[in-house]
Amino acid sequence: MPYEELCTQPVLRALREHDLQVLVAVSPSQLEDVPRLTTQMRDAGVQLGLWPMVADDHGRWGSTFNAHHFSEFTTAVSEHAPENTTIAIDLEPPIAIMHGLLMGRPSAYRQLLRTNNWGAGHERLHNLLRTLNERGYPCLAAANPMLLGDGRGESAWQWLFGTPIDQLPFDAVSFMTYTSLISGYSKGVLGRPIAHSMLMQTAVAAQAQWGGRASMSLGTVGGGALGDEVPYHSIDELREDVATALACGVTDLALFDLSGVLAQKNPHEWLSVFAMTEAADELPKLRRRARILKAGIKRTGSVIGWYRRIREAREE
Repeated sequence: MPYEELCTQPVLRALREHDLQVLVAVSPSQLEDVPRLTTQMRDAGVQLGLWPMVADDHGRWGSTFNAHHFSEFTTAVSEHAPENTTIAIDLEPPIAIMHGLLMGRPSAYRQLLRTNNWGAGHERLHNLLRTLNERGYPCLAAANPMLLGDGRGESAWQWLFGTPIDQLPFDAVSFMTYTSLISGYSKGVLGRPIAHSMLMQTAVAAQAQWGGRASMSLGTVGGGALGDEVPYHSIDELREDVATALACGVTDLALFDLSGVLAQKNPHEWLSVFAMTEAADELPKLRRRARILKAGIKRTGSVIGWYRRIREAREE
């Protein structure tokens, strides 16, 4: 949504009344607007975080593929913001590759393996995080939940996607568990009950691996960058996702996205459900298909790790 719409009094009042932080995307064309935005948010008493997004030609999100360009822009964003402003680092493969992955194109997987600049890219992202931390900017990572298949200290899926989270000084790691997309992109093969089970598994694994730094990104409400996202079918699905994540011990939650919420007939109810829902008294039974998918992700990660070791041995 345009910054002008975000900064209208009804929107700011709704965010403040629900005590919500808003993470605002910043593209290169919006960089000069950041000081005015931060001032408006501060004066309205709204917590603000900034979400750097480079041009699509440069990948849009951060990864080892575009670490140098992304780091330069993210540093510029921070220099336009007051100290203690949260910087959200969206870790995903370049958007063109992501399109191919979601379409099941073999060429996208070949691109992942061929153009991954892991060593130098990992170091560049680590230096970015260290600089931001030293300057007093809390950093949040948005990450693919499949990265949890690595376990701590491993980096198979992280290496494949070019999205490192281990050994990087993030204050929180928010795993993008969009249950509506799981159902949508699977064309109904993985229905709502399976998607909800996968959210539960992700929350348990995130809390076990990351403790108090574990976060969950829920959704979606409205569209997104790829243009074919399937949103929640009802507010009850959001309520169920929030209650389950909290019951699994993950208390830091994000919702994608605000523009989709404001487009609903009852936006205040959506915000209230997100902000006020309490933890479920008990968790639902874990679906067998969700357990199979989790095991498959783990096994595939082992194969990726084996391939990585072979490849690196040949390159030495």
